[in-house]
Amino acid sequence: YTLKKLKILDVSSNDISLLPRGIIGLSKLEELNLWNTSVDNLPFDIDEVKTLKVVDMRGILLNFEMQEDLIELLPKVKIYLNPPCNCSF
Repeated sequence: YTLKKLKILDVSSNDISLLPRGIIGLSKLEELNLWNTSVDNLPFDIDEVKTLKVVDMRGILLNFEMQEDLIELLPKVKIYLNPPCNCSF
C-alpha cells in the first residue's frame, strides 16, 4: 500500500477472493480490474478512494442485490458487470 502513485491495479484472472481493506491506501488509484477473479465484494470503505473511475468485475457471479449494493457504494464509478445471476450466497 506504499505505491501511492499507482493508477491501475490489474489482478484479473488470478485466484483471489478478497481485497484487503488497505487498498484504500492507494490514493491515486483510477482503475481496479478484478475481471475473472472470485472477488465478490469490495471493502466497505473503497468509496474513500476519490480518484477511482473504473471497476471491472466481469466474470464474477453477482446477484442483482450485490450489483445494486456496488452501484450504490460507488455512484460516480463506472462498474463493469455481467448480467446478474439468479444465485444466492
